[in-house]
Amino acid sequence: MKYTLHLLIALLISSVASLQAAERASNPFIKHMFTADPSAHVWADGRLYVYPSTDIEGKGYGAMDGYHVFSTDDMATWTDHGEILHSRDVEWGWKKGGYMWAPDCVYKDGTYYFYFPHKNA
Repeated sequence: MKYTLHLLIALLISSVASLQAAERASNPFIKHMFTADPSAHVWADGRLYVYPSTDIEGKGYGAMDGYHVFSTDDMATWTDHGEILHSRDVEWGWKKGGYMWAPDCVYKDGTYYFYFPHKNA
């Protein structure tokens, strides 16, 4: 009886671990575009906001050409708030585009500041 109970507990733990592994396999949560270098913040509204750079498939790091924002309340349901900045919008930036990496955002005195690196001409 004791052996059977231990075996049952071991099978239960193994099943839970398998389910968790299957759940992790569904990551990343952004699947409709290529992204990299995200920063993440929980703001006063309690939502988690993620700010990644966006990439053009197969073009490499030099083709990272813009930034999106995603947010969630529950780490399962995500909202894509769309592109918030593109290289064509940066007047001092490199005219061919690309080279937009590792953004971040801060909040100070009622204002959100989004900052990012970008190659200039």
